Amino acid sequence: MSFLLIVVYASPCSSKRKVLWPYLAALNPNNNVLWLIDFLFTKGMNDLEFHGPPFTWSRGSLSQCLDRCVVNSMWFASFVNLYVLHLDILGSDHMPLLGSLGDVGYTACNRPFRFIEAWQSHPQFEEFLCHTWSPKAS
Repeated sequence: MSFLLIVVYASPCSSKRKVLWPYLAALNPNNNVLWLIDFLFTKGMNDLEFHGPPFTWSRGSLSQCLDRCVVNSMWFASFVNLYVLHLDILGSDHMPLLGSLGDVGYTACNRPFRFIEAWQSHPQFEEFLCHTWSPKAS
């Protein structure tokens, strides 16, 4: 299977984006290739369903969903469970996006994970750890 992945961080300046969109549209491969575009603004593609917080960018009291993952119809037909996870913000004012092909049970918490050493002294810690990190049976 082959596909084309294009990642673009578009300028907030609309005059610069006007030059970008025709260029991206010209990259459209033939319909025999899966085509995924992940960038801040797009036209004519299908925005994927997302899981997680509704906004992907924030600065002060302003929040917006600026980041998107969009696909063509061939992607929808090939990956019926495809969706996007809005991950926790780490070191940026944008949330990272993660494309997923199925349920991974992710819960956003908007803060980094912290391991507490005292957890290791709990009698069921090892069992919990093995169960949580083991691959799920299909």
